[in-house]
Amino acid sequence: QGCAATCPSFDALQACLAESPDAQCKAVAADGAWAVIASALDKCGYEPGDAQDLFRDIASAGAGGFIGRVSATVDAAEESSLRSLVNALYSAGCILPHLLLGSSPTVAQASERAGASQSHFESADKYDVFLSHLQRNAQDAVIALQMFLQQSRPGLRSFIDIDVDMKGDLTGTLREGVRTSRNFVFSSLMAFSSPSGVCRS
Repeated sequence: QGCAATCPSFDALQACLAESPDAQCKAVAADGAWAVIASALDKCGYEPGDAQDLFRDIASAGAGGFIGRVSATVDAAEESSLRSLVNALYSAGCILPHLLLGSSPTVAQASERAGASQSHFESADKYDVFLSHLQRNAQDAVIALQMFLQQSRPGLRSFIDIDVDMKGDLTGTLREGVRTSRNFVFSSLMAFSSPSGVCRS
């Protein structure tokens, strides 16, 4: 898993997912399911020879945002198939590299080719990513992640609590940061073993 992140085409992606030990990946790669997926991607304006456009779009919009953006172009069965594909791509490790290293707004370009309105894809996000962490053990890790992201993608707008004024309405500040962020990353050395920490974050 993860090899799909370098797939140059949808045919190569199907083959890679079919070889995955993950049942979800295998299911979307089955010929019948893949035919529906291929039809939906074609309707959305994606070129069969460039799977990387798809990965970048999902990383840029997030899973829910991507499905919402293409739902007006495809029918209900195709939308369901695309939703399964997106989940499989996250499982296969295809999306994270594009999230970390930057993405281009090719959803808008693909939809414009399909005849959709460009204005439908405009975003008012204040931050590209909200970096959340368990304060007692992951602050160094999240700072290192922020530095990596900013070096990899100059101009990246990240929300991290040590960079903002946390006085006053702490809960309100955090909620607003999450609401205005395109992506959300949680860092914990406890691997979600502390429910109270997850809730605070």
